[in-house]
Amino acid sequence: MSNIFGKLKLVGEKELPIAAFTCLHRFRSSNVLDWIESTSMSFNDNWGRLAAVCFPTWERMKTWLNKGRPLSLIALDTMANCVKGYGDMYVEQFSPKILCTDNYEVEPIINDYYQKDGVPRVKMKVARIMENKQEIFDKG
Repeated sequence: MSNIFGKLKLVGEKELPIAAFTCLHRFRSSNVLDWIESTSMSFNDNWGRLAAVCFPTWERMKTWLNKGRPLSLIALDTMANCVKGYGDMYVEQFSPKILCTDNYEVEPIINDYYQKDGVPRVKMKVARIMENKQEIFDKG
C-alpha cells in the first residue's frame, strides 16, 4: 500500500481525492485513514467516501471534528456515507459503519460542532446523521 501512497503524490491536488478513492477503497484499512488525515488539504466528497469504507471509529471522527476544516467536513461526510441509499453504490456495497461508538456522545458532539460551523452543508449533514444514527453507528 505504501507504494500506492507514493504514486498518489504525483497526482495533482484537484484530482487526488478521486484517484485516492479509486486506488485505495478496496484496501479498507485504517492506514488509509491516517493517510487521508495527513494528506487532505481541502474538502472533497471523495475523502468521505474513502474514509467510510476504511473502518472509521467514533474516536477518529471526534478527533477530525475537533481539528476543523477540512477534516471536520470529511468526518461529517464519512458518517453520512454510512447511510444506505445515500447515493454511492461503491460505498454502499461495503455496508460501512462508524465503529466503537459511545452512543451517548454522538448527539452532543455533533450538535456542538454544528454550533461552531452552521453553514447549510453542515446543517444538511448533521440532519442526515441524526435521522440515521441507528444505521450509522456501531458499538462494536
